[in-house]
Amino acid sequence: MKRFLSKYFRLILVSIVFFCFGAIITIPFHIDIPTILGGLLTLVTAFFGAYFAFKLNDSKDSRREVLNNVDSANKAIFQVIRAYNFYSGYQKQFIEPFRGSPAVHYQIPPAMGFLDWRLELDYDSLSFLFGKNAGTLLLKLNDLEVLTRTTIESIQTRNHIHVNLVQPKMDAAGIADGLEISLGELDIIIGERIAQTLEKLTIELIRCIDDGVDNSDSLAVEMHEKIKEIYPDEKVIKMDKINND
Repeated sequence: MKRFLSKYFRLILVSIVFFCFGAIITIPFHIDIPTILGGLLTLVTAFFGAYFAFKLNDSKDSRREVLNNVDSANKAIFQVIRAYNFYSGYQKQFIEPFRGSPAVHYQIPPAMGFLDWRLELDYDSLSFLFGKNAGTLLLKLNDLEVLTRTTIESIQTRNHIHVNLVQPKMDAAGIADGLEISLGELDIIIGERIAQTLEKLTIELIRCIDDGVDNSDSLAVEMHEKIKEIYPDEKVIKMDKINND
């Protein structure tokens, strides 16, 4: 209602009031009634014309706002789906074949192809969620963004150690794939400090990847359901897993 009572509408209302007041005080002067009614009709027509123009424009603005919000939400959901694909792809290709092995920190090879991707989120465009009692989604998106940054940094650091420190020592010792060697012997060849650093990095990386899979999966579902609840008539993208193996 406050939007309706804008300066323009107040001007029209004041004009109608003053016109009616003027018409009343001019009755004793025998002013023509049809003339008065004609003038009043003009003002009333102008008032309702402006009112309906305002309502139409307001409706267009509301629709535009809905479309912008849904578009922003869909872009964010798409980024979360990409995050899930990043985490699940790394997990399946690099972690699962060696999970549980005591030498997993040596066995997981460097992963170069996973470093070109970043989680890109526009928090300003998603600020409407605060007004929809969905502000916790922004916090979860931020948590996922931080986790992704940490994960990529862990992959980069581990790649460096594996490629530049571990592999040269293995090559110098003549260690090839399939060669029988104990973990203790390998640790001695690599060096205790490097071996412990690589092991800690690998354990942390596995934790990040596993958390990333779970968090991105649940967040994609939660965001779809929440945005669909807010805008039930709009198209909201949804993550469909083709293969869960």
